[in-house]
Amino acid sequence: MKRRSPFIRLLLKPSTMAAIFVIFLFMSYGYVMTLKRGREIGGRVSTLQSDIAELTKRKEELREIKKLTESSEFVEREARSKLGLKKKGEHVIIVPSDTIQPVVRENADGDDSQSSEYQNSSYPKRWFTYFFSEKDKSSVQ
Repeated sequence: MKRRSPFIRLLLKPSTMAAIFVIFLFMSYGYVMTLKRGREIGGRVSTLQSDIAELTKRKEELREIKKLTESSEFVEREARSKLGLKKKGEHVIIVPSDTIQPVVRENADGDDSQSSEYQNSSYPKRWFTYFFSEKDKSSVQ
């Protein structure tokens, strides 16, 4: 019978095997936790990359808006509409919106059927009808 070396005899003792098993469990736990943390970090990275893409797009949109709002035309238009400012020689007239009422046009015979057609027509057609229609000239006189 062969004699075993002292190292092998030490490894085969139950207490040594239990200690090796416990060390193996700790190392396995550490490895699994590292893998889990790596997946979590990978998920965060992908979320942050999508956020970066969205914010970059928003940044470009805001640059466009800034460029438009810094133009002199925009500043002048806003000063006229919101602040009521004017250029030299101009007069500002402010009409409250609640005082404006739509004009309903009636036919000479009191029939209201053409008024809705007239109201739905385009402005160039209205002007043409006003200036060149024989029916309108007779009703005006």
